[in-house]
Amino acid sequence: MISVIKYILFTFVIMFSMSCKTNHEASKSFNTLAYSEYGAEMEATQRLIENQEDFESIYTKVYVNLSPAPEMPTVDFNKNAVIFLHFGGFNYGGISYEVKEIKQEDKDLNIHLIRHSPKPGEPALTVMTNPFMFIEVPKFKSEIDHINIIKVEKD
Repeated sequence: MISVIKYILFTFVIMFSMSCKTNHEASKSFNTLAYSEYGAEMEATQRLIENQEDFESIYTKVYVNLSPAPEMPTVDFNKNAVIFLHFGGFNYGGISYEVKEIKQEDKDLNIHLIRHSPKPGEPALTVMTNPFMFIEVPKFKSEIDHINIIKVEKD
């Protein structure tokens, strides 16, 4: 009798797991290594950095106007990668970005962001800004072809 119950339970578990839809989307944990409104002037850019040489090159380039530049964070590229986001130039201050979620779906990396900026009519500092961020994430198991920025409305 007990073996019949085990068989029924086993069959139910197998049938249930087979009926569940497979989701290829994986959410990544992340750590913001650096964020500033005052980076080097450049076009809006999204880039996945997977080695120390590329990281040092971009880090140095983005902090070219700041002396002394902040100490470069340490990244273990055997386990992690870094996402570099540059949001382009703005002629006012008070802009900031918050990473809500990072998800990999097949060869796409979707970064969900909340943009904080002065509302119309609110005072804003008139100054050229070039916000950027470096985000550390665990290495991806598959190749990334595209990085998509998805703007999320503030909660």
